[in-house]
Amino acid sequence: MPKPDESPNSPEDHFAANLRLLRDHRELSQESLAKQMTERGYRWQQATVYKIEKGERRMQLGEALAVAAILGVPVDRMAEGTGDIVALSKIKKALAELADLRQRLERNVQAYESTRRQLRSMTDQSDPWSEVSTGVMAMLTDQERQEIEEAAAVEAETIARQPPF
Repeated sequence: MPKPDESPNSPEDHFAANLRLLRDHRELSQESLAKQMTERGYRWQQATVYKIEKGERRMQLGEALAVAAILGVPVDRMAEGTGDIVALSKIKKALAELADLRQRLERNVQAYESTRRQLRSMTDQSDPWSEVSTGVMAMLTDQERQEIEEAAAVEAETIARQPPF
């Protein structure tokens, strides 16, 4: 609720609306935000966040700075309309997701290459140290042997160069 000296679209109202939008967009609960604020030295509870978002409680400048830092948005942007905040939040979320996917991809490439080399080593009949005897290889069908050869030959780099779908 706007205070008597505030317009319905005051910076405080925008801050509260942006707080809610960003918190929801980041899937951050009111309780989690309150906990992070408590860790920064503010006595916040879930009800504190609720009251701020509903316009029932005003924030001190230090609190606003801390909230903005937690949400990763400049405090002055928090006090503006919501359009830019949503776009900024989406960009930051996509960037974080891309970084996470890249890490997972790198781990998967390493695992793929390790398993591919292991398969080649196990089934290489010209290698006297091969783990698989000629008898075991004879138990495989021609199609299975062909699949093993093809799978062991395809490096991760080759897969990465293929166009998606």
